[in-house]
Amino acid sequence: MAPATAATSPTGSRHLHPLSLPLLHAGLINLESQWGTSDVIYHRELGNGGPVWEQGPVWRQQNPIRLAAKFQTPMLLTVGENDFRVPLNQTLENWSVLQRLRIPSKLIVFPEENHWILKGEDNRFFYQEWHGWLARWLGNREPAASAGR
Repeated sequence: MAPATAATSPTGSRHLHPLSLPLLHAGLINLESQWGTSDVIYHRELGNGGPVWEQGPVWRQQNPIRLAAKFQTPMLLTVGENDFRVPLNQTLENWSVLQRLRIPSKLIVFPEENHWILKGEDNRFFYQEWHGWLARWLGNREPAASAGR
């Protein structure tokens, strides 16, 4: 197992909205840059109503990076360096946004993994970090009761 690369930002106190998601694995931040670096160019064009240079409504209105000024949730970012579906550049762009906005965040890159973190020790570390991040930012909240239980 190659060691995962981790980086953290300054910590601060931020209020988390109950519906905030402080975890993001292989997350898309910029539809436009992902179009040219992913293995799903054709499907992205189909879903977004045409190629990026036509700048249809989906490209303009549903691109997460265009909403970055509203970001405020502390976030754990994880990614496999060999991910061709949502390439590393997406997570690095997101990390840059969070750093620029001074939002508490942590970046973990798994150098030998792809879209899924499958190697035993990497997988264990991945979930250990997720649980630690949730405990840190959500505290000991009781999970919502499941329907039917």
